Amino acid sequence: MSEPENSEQYFGEYQEVFEAPSGQLLIDIGFKALRPRNHPLEALIAQHESNLLGYYAIEYEGYINVFAEHNELVGGLILQRRWNAVSIYSFFIIESLRGIGLGKRILTLAEHLAQQMGGKALVLETSTLHTYEFYLKNGFTLLAELSGYIDGENWFHMYKEIQPVEE
Repeated sequence: MSEPENSEQYFGEYQEVFEAPSGQLLIDIGFKALRPRNHPLEALIAQHESNLLGYYAIEYEGYINVFAEHNELVGGLILQRRWNAVSIYSFFIIESLRGIGLGKRILTLAEHLAQQMGGKALVLETSTLHTYEFYLKNGFTLLAELSGYIDGENWFHMYKEIQPVEE
């Protein structure tokens, strides 16, 4: 895989077809290096971290999008790597496609993508508004639980070490 020519170029694109009871779904995957931030405070922090680490810790943004017929977006997630941790953001699948193995497949792909992005662990935040038990069943460890963070719900911070891909 070659480095991107600029920060707007995604690389590592990959697509696969997922067979769902309602028909075929297209899973589209990729990531790109993010530009250094322009805000003076973030630039100062990046310079400080670079001095401590001895290198600039490039941040990456990854995505997994799931499309049904007519390019209808029906699920996916967003990843962001900072240092060696890759955070999962905005993981969602429409209700009619839950319980068929699609979520598990997306998490597996996210783990591989995170590894390509240089990550050594996946981290996420979720709540009882969502199916946090799903993450526990898929190897995530609960690091923190807070009550009252969301009215009437519990909030969770979770972690999963990325296993090396067997070649």
